[in-house]
Amino acid sequence: MYYFYIPGSYSVLEPAQVDGKQSRGMHSGETLEQLKPQYPQIVLLHMDDCFAAIRDAARMPVEVISESTFDLFHRSKIMDECYSNQGCTFKCREFNAADIVTCFASVIMNDQPIFATFRDVDSLTHEQIISRVRDFIDASMTVNPGA
Repeated sequence: MYYFYIPGSYSVLEPAQVDGKQSRGMHSGETLEQLKPQYPQIVLLHMDDCFAAIRDAARMPVEVISESTFDLFHRSKIMDECYSNQGCTFKCREFNAADIVTCFASVIMNDQPIFATFRDVDSLTHEQIISRVRDFIDASMTVNPGA
């Protein structure tokens, strides 16, 4: 199965039928060439490539957030909540696109609580979420020992 897809989108524009050298939207009946003026970046992708592109578009890198933001989401509809001596993690129940969810973590580093979020596949484990956040913090933040 093929789809018309606009790079960066969280979903496909429409399924497409490919006949020889021409592709036509199954809902609109328009060819790729006819859709280009309205959607200049539109491409024709196989279903697997579309799924990968949608995942890539929906992913979000790790970002440090406030404790109040963490708490706000923690009180919402969550799944896969987990506590360990390394920290607390959970995922929002709402999927952003495909199998991409928003992950949240609370970790203690240098005796300070740090709260973070990012988007990735829903199959990440507690340990993988904690590791991703710790790696980000280690790579991007420095501690001022004189403070």
